[in-house]
Amino acid sequence: MTISRRLPSLLALLLISGVLAVSSTRAQSFQFDNICTFFDQIPQTEGVRSTLAEEWVSGSWAASDRVIYNRSGGMVTDIVFQERSSGSWENATRALPTYDASDRLETCTLQEWDTDANDWADAARTTRTYNADGNVERSVFQTWDESASDWEDVSRIEYTSYDSNDNLLVQIDQFWGGTSWMNARRTENTYVGGNLTEEREQTWIGSWVNDYRTTNTYDNSDRLTEVLEEDWDLTAFPADWVRDGLTTYTYANTPTTVTEVWQTWNGSWINVGRTTTNLNNNDLPAEVIEDTWSGTNWVRAGRTETDYVSVGGTPKIFRILDQTCSADCVTSKAAVWENSTQTTFSYSEVLPVELTAFTVAEADDAAVLAWATASETNNAGFEVQRRVGAEGRFAAIGFVDGAGTTSRPIGSEMPPCPSTQRR
Repeated sequence: MTISRRLPSLLALLLISGVLAVSSTRAQSFQFDNICTFFDQIPQTEGVRSTLAEEWVSGSWAASDRVIYNRSGGMVTDIVFQERSSGSWENATRALPTYDASDRLETCTLQEWDTDANDWADAARTTRTYNADGNVERSVFQTWDESASDWEDVSRIEYTSYDSNDNLLVQIDQFWGGTSWMNARRTENTYVGGNLTEEREQTWIGSWVNDYRTTNTYDNSDRLTEVLEEDWDLTAFPADWVRDGLTTYTYANTPTTVTEVWQTWNGSWINVGRTTTNLNNNDLPAEVIEDTWSGTNWVRAGRTETDYVSVGGTPKIFRILDQTCSADCVTSKAAVWENSTQTTFSYSEVLPVELTAFTVAEADDAAVLAWATASETNNAGFEVQRRVGAEGRFAAIGFVDGAGTTSRPIGSEMPPCPSTQRR
């Protein structure tokens, strides 16, 4: 039996919580032990039906991965991860959720594609139980033992205590020792006024011993301003906390900008990295610029732009564009950004086209748009939109007929139009 164990790079989208969390006025602990309902727990991606990841290759976009979310009555029934290979889509991984009578996630089963059997094969699963208040009480992770044809325990998380606001206070991580569950790590959270002020991790060595902690500081608007990371030094006498890392947040309101600087301790604080996040009118990340510290100054490293579309009155992520700095990367200069990857989101149904190329060429002070598709499904056509300036609104400037439904490659082109921003 041959099983594809290559998880698509699109799984990196799970890090999107970090992008969205920066717009929050409170520190939030995102704890996801599965991928079955991840995007539905974030308002900006709730209800997503498909995502398409592309890489920038030789001046045009090339599809690499996609995820298809099948739903029934609004609930996810399965999530299929596929990879682009030799001009067609190949199954890689599938996630299957089940729900309890209260529509809460009960199990999330991960399957991998068996190329020999041409079918899905169980790989791992997470099972959740809930307490009387509806909070997660236990999460058990298992892997499939093919030789025994049964599930084998690996690890579990005990969510042992919540406060009156349903904030998690104590979490215990355990692993299966073959005959019984063994303690591994305990996390204790402290909240003040709804804000997470301390997160302390301890390791089990016959008793719980301090290991690591973070201490959070907030301003008068409950915005996170500082995260101090410390390690427990057992070599000191008496044992004590020692500095490890520091992250500081500053806020500017015109426009709304969040600057995050992280440093490491070596007798004094030393710069490591910095992100500058510009928020849109909905306080959601529109642009994130990443810098690294060269030892003397900040150097541009990468940029992420996020576009949104309104779905039912809620702004939803439409596209995430990642770029790298290719020239003039010192922050005192205007950086030259080069496309790297992009991911687009659809909230209605599976994307009706498989886009294989998109190019823009200049012609007499105008732009000629050309694109190619590998297949089209019930595609009426392509609406071309344009905007003037970074803050302008997109408006339709033309329409190119689609091919309806076809599995053969199709090339399309938009006649020259004035060179302003378009999509």
